[in-house]
Amino acid sequence: MSLENKGIKRPLLLHSSVKKKNFDVFFTYQLSKQYFALQFDVTKRDDTSWIIPPPKTFDLWNYDVVEIFLQWRQNKDDVQAPYFEFELCPDGQQLGLIIFRPRLSAASLWNYTFTSQIQLENNQWNCQMTIPWPSLPNIAETGILYGGAFSCLGSGHSRNYFSTNPNSQERPDFHRPELFIPL
Repeated sequence: MSLENKGIKRPLLLHSSVKKKNFDVFFTYQLSKQYFALQFDVTKRDDTSWIIPPPKTFDLWNYDVVEIFLQWRQNKDDVQAPYFEFELCPDGQQLGLIIFRPRLSAASLWNYTFTSQIQLENNQWNCQMTIPWPSLPNIAETGILYGGAFSCLGSGHSRNYFSTNPNSQERPDFHRPELFIPL
């Protein structure tokens, strides 16, 4: 199932710290009362291999990964509300977290899995995530949904960081709820 005909395909923006753009990343999403569906389309501009984590790795963000952060707010200024982080790698490894306070308090969603589909060919990685709302803990499915799509790709000095709304500081920082956009 492709979401391209059901939503707006948007490019993710490169963080200003990146010297050379080695990837193109687009995302499309669809929101319903039952689920949030997201599609990422990633294209490499070179012949390097995808950086795949070892099996059962927790820190997926250190490898090639796409991510979505989702936060239900009661109003636009409710940036302190908990939010969810979902990550997916080219080999299908996934991680779900609930973030109570960025870099201070989080919990793994070990018993929660979102569904995903992946197509991986040479320099193209297309993936979809479907996140069902009813099974998420501590969610107040009311209010306004905010979030951000992100991607970390490549390694070393050629690492690329993409975001719906990149932070302006020297280092990329995805855990900035004040930069999440309404979805």
